[in-house]
Amino acid sequence: MQAPAILNRTYLLLGLVFLLFNGCSKEDDPDPVPLTSSKYDIPVGILNDIFITEKLDAEKVLDKMKEKGMVIQEGTQPPEIYLPNGSTNGALNFTIEHNCIYDDKNAGNQGSSYGKYEQSIQITRNPDNSFAANISYTSVGDPNFPEYPRGMDTGSGTGYVTGKGNNFTIFFKTQTARFDQISYNAIWIISGTVSNFPEVDEVTNITKCMIMLEKGADPDDKVANPGTIRIFQDTNSPVNQADVVIADLSPSSAFGGTLVTINGSGFAGIATGNTVMFANVPAEVQTATTTQLTVIVPPGPSLGGQVAVTVQVKAKKSNSVPFDYLQPDVIISDLSASSGPSGIIITLNGSGFSEVLNENNVFFGKVPANVQAASANQLIVVVPPEPQGGGPVNVTVQVKSKISNSRLFTYLAITNFSPNEGTCFTPVSITGYGFSANATENIVRFNGVQALVRSASSTELEVEVPFSAGSGPITVEVNGIITQSGENFSFLGVCIE
Repeated sequence: MQAPAILNRTYLLLGLVFLLFNGCSKEDDPDPVPLTSSKYDIPVGILNDIFITEKLDAEKVLDKMKEKGMVIQEGTQPPEIYLPNGSTNGALNFTIEHNCIYDDKNAGNQGSSYGKYEQSIQITRNPDNSFAANISYTSVGDPNFPEYPRGMDTGSGTGYVTGKGNNFTIFFKTQTARFDQISYNAIWIISGTVSNFPEVDEVTNITKCMIMLEKGADPDDKVANPGTIRIFQDTNSPVNQADVVIADLSPSSAFGGTLVTINGSGFAGIATGNTVMFANVPAEVQTATTTQLTVIVPPGPSLGGQVAVTVQVKAKKSNSVPFDYLQPDVIISDLSASSGPSGIIITLNGSGFSEVLNENNVFFGKVPANVQAASANQLIVVVPPEPQGGGPVNVTVQVKSKISNSRLFTYLAITNFSPNEGTCFTPVSITGYGFSANATENIVRFNGVQALVRSASSTELEVEVPFSAGSGPITVEVNGIITQSGENFSFLGVCIE
């Protein structure tokens, strides 16, 4: 995650906080003067960029929050969060109780509890020495709070971090939040203290502030109304890392290479924070939330058999759940390309295939593929149209009644880009699937001219329009595989060096 994007999001969030607290439009007050110093130990440049450009008074916003009981940790050196092996890609899971200490719409809610929540926090340092946070949360269910069962309230987001030493404050806006199937957007501000730095395993002194921005259809008024401000304090500190529990596997028997879902609780909210083992063999974690992991089953015993599956998050290891490896008569050993757009031709290598073309049924997920040539050890197929949402699918071969193991294929496609016109250095967001999370592994071209990739995830690329690109399609190349946009990008004007 690049620091400028984090700051831009934070500017918007804190501006909204001010409007909600202040209860008036910014035109009611004279324009604030750009700060040259501040009573808060937060970089003046950030405060000016966040507030002054929006004609908002930064210090009044922070003063009001602190007045109502919210803790703001100042400074520019907050703690990072590590996995046990010292990696900065880990996340800390812990459980807290949402005890309300302030509600601006209904004072009667003060002193009430809104259930227990499992929180996953990751804090990492950016190349420019600013700090970024990834957050996810879910209600966990507790006999004392039956009205808040597991998964009723969930959300996640990214944000900007302040603080120093072991103390931190995170500002973020939910990207995917839902309460009992009602979608909502809210600002969350979370402050706390970590222990055993840098091998963080505990969080104390937690306060949280929620500012509700908007919500979907809510006929029974279950979700706080837009504009509601609530501050919570966890009265059960210190808060230890949640237990890691596997509830079930789906499917619970398969071949090596199959994509399997692990349901449970206490998982890390990012893939790299979870160590999944099939017996003594590690599995590749594809996606992660605090309650669900998707993993690729590693190679198993040559004759099949049962193994124990476990998940470890930091120092805590889950219970073990049995998984049965199947031994196929038809085997896919590898694919000539493990990713790409629909319509490309790939080769499946293996054994047990039929030399009679129409006896080989190849599936990408549930979608049949056109087999163009066949031998006992090789099939040549056309990749069929991708399923809705793209993503990885299991490729299998059925020969008469015999079904093979599976191999993973990831669709590569551009589904949209915005804006659809611009000139040199215009920022463009490209959405799709199959991109590399490593920005340098994505080669993006506008009308054949290579662009600078600023940031990347598997579903989104942030790029700049290259110099003198001209109008034409956008292409993305990953590991030698190329996909092209369905529409052209319109290049406006002429750039002068």
